Amino acid sequence: MLDKDKLERILQMSIFKMLSGYTLYKEQPFTAFIPASIVEEEYDGDEQILVQGIIDLLAVNENEAIIVDYKHSSVVSEEVLKARYEKQLRLYACAVEKVLKKKIKEAYLVNVNTCKMIKVEL
Repeated sequence: MLDKDKLERILQMSIFKMLSGYTLYKEQPFTAFIPASIVEEEYDGDEQILVQGIIDLLAVNENEAIIVDYKHSSVVSEEVLKARYEKQLRLYACAVEKVLKKKIKEAYLVNVNTCKMIKVEL
């Protein structure tokens, strides 16, 4: 579904060079109890909710992990994409830290439509 030029540009992104030395897990499913306050920011209780999802690419080494989430969006604005998907990546990060006991080093969105890599602060 992608043309060859786009695919080559995506594979040349610096994120993929940074993953050298990491063990890669593609389409990694997870189930974890997550603090409800991550999903609903106004909530100030300590309840947990059960969350299930699939991480597009999870890179793990001895002490830390990196999350890469692929999007196919015509939205050009990096800020709009960050705002739209930041909560999703926070959920993923919380699940990885809780289940695998690994600190999330970084998280990225890769827009395969625009061939842009966007770092998301967690």
